[in-house]
Amino acid sequence: MQRLFGGAAKPSLVHFARHSRLSAAEVKELKRLLDQSVDRRA
Repeated sequence: MQRLFGGAAKPSLVHFARHSRLSAAEVKELKRLLDQSVDRRA
């Protein structure tokens, strides 16, 4: 992961989202986790 994306989260998440078939429930969970991440930074 470090070598592929230089340790940056955004490129790896974009790649994952574009190349994975996620269910609606999985998308909802990922959104929830990302929202929590943003809340912790604020």
